Amino acid sequence: MTSAVAEPKAVRLLSANAPIGAPLGPISPRLRSVSVPLRFLGALLILVLGGASAGQGLVAQDAAALSSLCAARGGEAGLCAQAATAADWFGRSLAAYAAHGAVSPDVQRTLGRRLPGGTPRVGFSLRPAMGGVRHPGLRGVPSTEVDQLHFGAQAAVQVGLFEGFQPYPTVGGLFAADVIAGVGWMWLPASEGYEGSVRATSIGARLGLLRESFTAPGVALTYARVWVEDLVLGPAEEVRSDPTVHALRLAVGKDLAGVGVHMSVGRDWVANDVRIGIEDPALEDHFDGTTTVVAAGASLNYLVVRLEAEAGWAFGRSGDPQLVPGFDPSEGTPLGALSVRVIF
Repeated sequence: MTSAVAEPKAVRLLSANAPIGAPLGPISPRLRSVSVPLRFLGALLILVLGGASAGQGLVAQDAAALSSLCAARGGEAGLCAQAATAADWFGRSLAAYAAHGAVSPDVQRTLGRRLPGGTPRVGFSLRPAMGGVRHPGLRGVPSTEVDQLHFGAQAAVQVGLFEGFQPYPTVGGLFAADVIAGVGWMWLPASEGYEGSVRATSIGARLGLLRESFTAPGVALTYARVWVEDLVLGPAEEVRSDPTVHALRLAVGKDLAGVGVHMSVGRDWVANDVRIGIEDPALEDHFDGTTTVVAAGASLNYLVVRLEAEAGWAFGRSGDPQLVPGFDPSEGTPLGALSVRVIF
């Protein structure tokens, strides 16, 4: 009499008699914790690709083409050039301010989780911020350049999804993943021809490449998609901009003698739906452009509170034609922020 030998589970699951779609057994907590950020990053990739291709069906032009079209329809050439250039650079300046630092401070760090598979860390940040706004004025020909600093506030929440991998004892945080959401405002005075304050909302993610340690700096890559509400310039709404930004930042930082220092470099892809009302009916167009942004800052940590000061610069575009006398498109704009972040 032969005794039955229990067939190993792995063989039993892969046998020809196993029904298609049968469960393959319980998933370990470690694999389950990895699957969450992978699903999120997949969804984020779809968001990035979908947003980046959304404007491809539009006929993208530039300020020079829109200015020429405005003049061909009977508009005064100088006013057309001012309005088209202002629509482009007004939106570009506000986009750089809204995406500065890619929404959340401490750009070189991810939060992760307290323990593998445990509860996520959550960070709340609030910061007064400033940004330069540049565009030609609309008060006559030749125009005067508007180059001013304006102030606002930004708030963000950052949630750790995955603490990352640790391939070596002193190297960790590889592919750590956080999700970020934020909202911000910039106050624009009506006395300068603006309609009022402007709001921006954003969503994004931070991917850790290296967690900071005693011997290694922290390195992280941040992506954010930022929606800026309609920007209106001029008492008769001569200019309207509606920019959307895809912002990417690569940052590195390290605590040195109790003070954290960091620097970042990034690129903003700005999709700007513009409208100029010099002639009736108004002309509408779509501009696509890029802006390079660099920043550096310092921070202090007090238990769960982190204070940070950061200054940055959004570069101009040297290849753009100078349509308006006195307005140089190759000049950039300053950026800055003071942040307070609490981590739970």
